[in-house]
Amino acid sequence: MLNDIKVLDHNNYKLIIQFKDNIIFEQELINKNIYYYKDETSIINYRYFFLYDDSEKIDFILKRNNIVANIESLLINDFNQEKKLQLIYIKVALAIIIILILIDFILKI
Repeated sequence: MLNDIKVLDHNNYKLIIQFKDNIIFEQELINKNIYYYKDETSIINYRYFFLYDDSEKIDFILKRNNIVANIESLLINDFNQEKKLQLIYIKVALAIIIILILIDFILKI
């Protein structure tokens, strides 16, 4: 349930959870009575260790809360966050183009 180092003694696997999803994820683990061990070596991400027996429960938690989990060898970006940034870049570029066209139109008058 709580941060339990005994998880490391058994057959386990690990996931990396981003800082922004940490509180929701940990609360769900506590609510589902899932034993885990949390390694706080990084400021940006947290590494969680789980028993293999709880893998289906953890998958359900991740899917239901739209949490992006990574393994150490493969770090996946949060694509929803990247889409938002791309949309901002496109809006800024369009605004600059429109302003340049308006300036050009005003100077020709």
